[in-house]
Amino acid sequence: MRGCCGFTKKWIMNLKANGASNTQYRVHVVTGDRRGAGTDANVHIILHDKLGRSTLPLSLNKVFRNDNERGSTTSMDVKADCGIAGPVDKVEVWRDNFADLTIFGTITEFFIGRRTKRGSSAWFLDRIEVEEIDTPEEEEQPPENDNNHVTVHRGSSGGRLWVFPLQRWVEAHRHYEIRLHDIFLPQHDPYPEGRQKDLYAKRQEYRYEQKVEHGPAQVTFT
Repeated sequence: MRGCCGFTKKWIMNLKANGASNTQYRVHVVTGDRRGAGTDANVHIILHDKLGRSTLPLSLNKVFRNDNERGSTTSMDVKADCGIAGPVDKVEVWRDNFADLTIFGTITEFFIGRRTKRGSSAWFLDRIEVEEIDTPEEEEQPPENDNNHVTVHRGSSGGRLWVFPLQRWVEAHRHYEIRLHDIFLPQHDPYPEGRQKDLYAKRQEYRYEQKVEHGPAQVTFT
């Protein structure tokens, strides 16, 4: 898997002129260990650094490999000159509807007269980890207690490791922007609309009703 593709030589030279370092990263995408958590959909990610720079969309799907499965970790290398350097502040991740049961069922029913249950686009993303593999010598290392560069983890390579937890089902075509550690008080959440949407979905999932007179309340399934 190539970390970045489609760059022209001129674009790469501009990145170097703007101070983009030779820092390399390794992205680890951890799929949750829940029933149906794995996905066959196309997954993409964008990395954002502390200075507001970002990579082009990177594919998290490897050719001829069944990746992003339940309880698994999919890793990919992001090569040098991808447009970012230093601490990673935010990741942006999304998926499409490829392999959706409903879509494939409709297509196969149209062509061969019957439905199929092969493939699933649903995905439960646990977290994304970005590991720093190669740090340029000229980059000044921030002190461990510097609040502007919060880092509490080290990767297997010895470099800094930034963790971006999501721990929820990923909707198709919705871009999830995950900040470092993703810990905010409600009034400080940088994405209040997304928080409200998730809370509403959770309330819909845990609606109760009394299906048997004088019986206990049960979850309502629609």
